[in-house]
Amino acid sequence: MSIDAVLAELRTEYAPELAAELDRLFAQLAEGTTEARRTAHRIGGTAGSYGFDEISTLARAIETALETGAPVDEAAVSALRRHRASL
Repeated sequence: MSIDAVLAELRTEYAPELAAELDRLFAQLAEGTTEARRTAHRIGGTAGSYGFDEISTLARAIETALETGAPVDEAAVSALRRHRASL
């Protein structure tokens, strides 16, 4: 099996976990919990590792906003919701 095939398989196996993490993040953002920053951080790292680069970038932007006390970019959240729908 080629490395590309192995990576594609890993990505497919990770997708349900990523979907669950995104759902968790959406709930935490709606509730305003402090866990949202950690969840965004975890998504930013793992999504990038599995090749979900745009999801990683969006999650990191949310994490940064939560760290600095800036408003969370609703466009980033909406984009993550669109990605979530496609997983």
